[in-house]
Amino acid sequence: MNISVISQPYNWDYHPTNGRAIKVIFFGSDFKNLSKSNIGELIRLTNGCLEYIRRNCHGLKLYYKFHPGETDESKLLNLEGFELVRDNNNAEMFLYKNREEIKYAFSQNSTASSVAFSFGINSYVFLEPFQPVVGKVATNYWRETLFAEMPDNFFIKNFNHPLISNARSIISQDMPKSLVEIVQ
Repeated sequence: MNISVISQPYNWDYHPTNGRAIKVIFFGSDFKNLSKSNIGELIRLTNGCLEYIRRNCHGLKLYYKFHPGETDESKLLNLEGFELVRDNNNAEMFLYKNREEIKYAFSQNSTASSVAFSFGINSYVFLEPFQPVVGKVATNYWRETLFAEMPDNFFIKNFNHPLISNARSIISQDMPKSLVEIVQ
């Protein structure tokens, strides 16, 4: 069988950032829609994520992008230092339009983080800190299904976890030579 595995062509028109990657995006969550979850604890943990970002991304521009299903979750959070992104674009379009300016992307458990990773952006999820609230079954589902192909340093295990660069090369080694020539 002649089968080639290649990455999605998100980066075919990629242009180097030349130092313009100064933004950090946190993708919000519609945690009020999580049934049987402790909202107070979800707020506390999300604030822990935001504090982690403030501490580890000092000097960069911080942004909070609303989840499409969010109601008023952002009003319950400490968003000090974060600019709110209220556009109606989905995460994929937002990342596509802003990818050259984004240095880091974070979320609690959003697939937007894996999309950011596929764009060559340093990207992370905070699955483990939320496990006591959302449960082991949900955490394992996200890790083993939605994020099965992500590297270990994609997962922020606790709020003292070091922030390790994990951006992948824009040009995939799996990409056929003819496509590599197009993107270079």
